[in-house]
Amino acid sequence: MIYFDNAATTKLDPRVLEEMLPYLQEEYGNPSAIYSLGSHAKRAVALGRRRLAALIKAEPEEIYFTSGGSESDNWALFSAACGREEKGRHVITTKIEHHAVLNACHTLEKKGFSVTYLDVDELGRVSAEAVEKAIRPDTTLISVMFANNEVGTIQPIARIGEIARTHGILFHVDAVQAFGHVPIDVKAMKIDLLSASAHKLHGPKGVGLLYVRKELKIDPMIYGGTQERGRRAGTENVAGIAGFGKAAELAMEEMETAREKTAKLSGHFIERLEAEIPDVLINGKGADRLPGHLSVCIPPVEGESVLIQLDMRGICASSGSACTIGSSEPSHVLLAMGRSAEEAKGSLRFTLSEWNTKEEVDQTMDALKEIVSGIRKMMGYQEKLPEVIIKKEKPKVVVGMSGGVDSSVAAMLLKEQGYDVLGVTMQIWKGENSSRIQENGGCCGTSAVEDARRVAQVLEIPYYVMNFKDVFQREVIDVFTKEYLCGRTPNPCILCNRMVKWEALLRRSLELGAEYIATGHYARIMQLPNGRYCIRNSVTATKDQTYALYNLTQEQLAHTLMPVGDYEKTMVRELAAKAGLPVANKPDSQEICFVPGDDYAAFIDRTAGDRVPGPGNFVTPNGEILGRHKGITHYTIGQRRGLELPMGHRVFVTEIRPETNEVVIGENEELFVDRVICDRLNFMSIEDLKEPMRVKAKIRYNHGGEYCTIEKIGEDLVECRFEVKVRAATPGQAVVFYDGDHVLGGGTIR
Repeated sequence: MIYFDNAATTKLDPRVLEEMLPYLQEEYGNPSAIYSLGSHAKRAVALGRRRLAALIKAEPEEIYFTSGGSESDNWALFSAACGREEKGRHVITTKIEHHAVLNACHTLEKKGFSVTYLDVDELGRVSAEAVEKAIRPDTTLISVMFANNEVGTIQPIARIGEIARTHGILFHVDAVQAFGHVPIDVKAMKIDLLSASAHKLHGPKGVGLLYVRKELKIDPMIYGGTQERGRRAGTENVAGIAGFGKAAELAMEEMETAREKTAKLSGHFIERLEAEIPDVLINGKGADRLPGHLSVCIPPVEGESVLIQLDMRGICASSGSACTIGSSEPSHVLLAMGRSAEEAKGSLRFTLSEWNTKEEVDQTMDALKEIVSGIRKMMGYQEKLPEVIIKKEKPKVVVGMSGGVDSSVAAMLLKEQGYDVLGVTMQIWKGENSSRIQENGGCCGTSAVEDARRVAQVLEIPYYVMNFKDVFQREVIDVFTKEYLCGRTPNPCILCNRMVKWEALLRRSLELGAEYIATGHYARIMQLPNGRYCIRNSVTATKDQTYALYNLTQEQLAHTLMPVGDYEKTMVRELAAKAGLPVANKPDSQEICFVPGDDYAAFIDRTAGDRVPGPGNFVTPNGEILGRHKGITHYTIGQRRGLELPMGHRVFVTEIRPETNEVVIGENEELFVDRVICDRLNFMSIEDLKEPMRVKAKIRYNHGGEYCTIEKIGEDLVECRFEVKVRAATPGQAVVFYDGDHVLGGGTIR
């Protein structure tokens, strides 16, 4: 393995581990105890404090231990800002800070504070002059990071410290990324508060510090006992503190040697990048940067696709801050530096340590060049250099793993058939929806990811979680909400299949060098004599899922495998159990994944907010008012149970009129129709409908289907004339046409 993500965390130095081990084993006393076992622990904490203070030229009593950098940042900002409210409520920071600082500032804004977020230049530098210009009479705190965690740019800390001290303003520095890698003198730089974390300098995770200039009085963030001189309660992490102190001691002794080596390695990396990959963009090039940091953008590739292929070659890198992995937003740091959103989404970060080698840089560079060339070729991007041809020994397939038994068995069957299988779960939840779905165990939620990961371990296949939050929000959630507000009832599974699984996931899979994607759908793909692909019914009639797949394109079908379509559901579970898959007996999901409890109205209320119309009238088809309804999103045409209105019997919704906010009520018989018009057409087994044709049509997922004649009546319109009337043909639902056991095509009911 090659590890080039040292900005995220570093390998524990064996000498640090040796320092920690006694306090994890025989020296396990509580530092607050008065007996000798406790005294030994207390001395270890004191030694760690002295070593850390020496690294930044502070006094030992100015060092307070925390759980890490985020806690230190939060403690510094909230205590400094809220503790000086009587002097003012204005804070200055920059647009490129770590989210521990930015989100703390956003919270302060909610509490009534004013925060100025300063711009940076194209190299990621904030000017000291801009800081001074932003100062107001009510400014009480300035917070600027020592060095940026994404691009490594070092800020003019000493100059800003001078300005802050002159104006009597507290100065906090987030030094998490720089601590132990470059010289820091808190006295000379006039720093009042400084955050650091052990795991960024070959120390242990879970321990950090906050330096507080001894003249300052700040409020505790954690209340309880008298630890840390009453300012940070909780039993000390003795082993972690001992390790942190040892890491600081080693950093002080070896800093110059380490800086020289990492600077030379990153310089060699940059030379090869610029010479061998056309149009590469080096972020922050020319600025004073941390020696091992290298941030690049390689248009037009997406960073995630490159990172996965690097990982498959045993190379660890990242696309930005480790604390924002999974976020669908482009890097706020690169946007602030002037990169476009597309460039920022394609960023890669390689962060080297003194333990890396030139051979590792060359091996990574060779792999990166091959990966980028392959992706660019697929995207039609013209490179100036000769293309690198990637020879495939066997077909690669990306299996969309939802954490259920069907997709798990699909992956197993394909591996047995000799495919090079890669498992992927799509991360699709964002914002408030995310927590609700995770709590309710929805599709692709946390529990699903863990189940899929365990299956991948059993099958011994690579497994990744890919970010599709934006496309799911745009193509599924937003469309679903809009349709409901228009009085239509869409099928979100159809939307997700077409635009997320078979559009976004397929595109990403092809970028990874895969020839196919595969799912656990109960359907079968066949190629007809005319060369066209279509979908056949599965052998399990009760689990047939072809209805939700009618709108896939020919190109998508050509790159798709559905291996479980040839199996009964009971056989799929038996295969899973025989293979020892942990999901063999996992129940099938019954709900629409993002609507817990099938409470559509509550979901629409949350997502649409002010756009949701309020209560309105129940009316007859002629407009006679029958009563009041609680909102059109609470109703769909032909609801099975009907409604109990003061009419002496059950009645049913026959129409929804969003323009007048009316729900039309009628008898059950009025729901039966013999004619349906549909649009948004897609044909599979034929290129287009040239003449009337007798087919079997399903108007909802669980509809058995009825025979009808379909005929084109416009460019994107088909009329379906049923031989037997069908009930509740609902606008927004799909109507799918079957020719025997295969899907002819389908459309959306108008």
